[in-house]
Amino acid sequence: MCYYMQISARMLSWPRCCACCGGAAESHLRAVASKSKGTRKVVTTSSWWEIPYCHRCIEHINRLQRARGISGAGLVIAILVALAVAAISESATAAWIVGLLTAGLGLYLGQRETSRVTDSLAPTCAGAGVAVEHRGWYGTAHDFVFTSKSYVDAFRSANRQKTMSDVRAVS
Repeated sequence: MCYYMQISARMLSWPRCCACCGGAAESHLRAVASKSKGTRKVVTTSSWWEIPYCHRCIEHINRLQRARGISGAGLVIAILVALAVAAISESATAAWIVGLLTAGLGLYLGQRETSRVTDSLAPTCAGAGVAVEHRGWYGTAHDFVFTSKSYVDAFRSANRQKTMSDVRAVS
């Protein structure tokens, strides 16, 4: 379960604990949102906040991103291998079989690594991925999604003078 909220502010106070596990924060990761405008000349603007994390949680977030990359790379490699087999053997059936087997292997390896990451989480971790997402902004109003209920509560407490929405549970 995740928790959505909107807050209006130019400066935000972030609780000095890890956004994922609640432990001592030793570093930060950026929560970035981007938006583009224009048709002929597209201008992209980004906004980010430095979210506190401990080293252990940063490591599992990075490992999860690599695991997702394995699955994506497996699909790209499967297409390239299938095209190569089709060109060499001139057999569409062989290309399909080899392509599907290669794609399946890539997906399997990515899923296996994702499971390893999930299994290595501390009991206090809110999840394997990032604990705070910056979904966007308009003026000074920023949209956030949190995976930790205790962290969103601490965030609201640290920013109680700001104008903010109620927290809404999202799946």
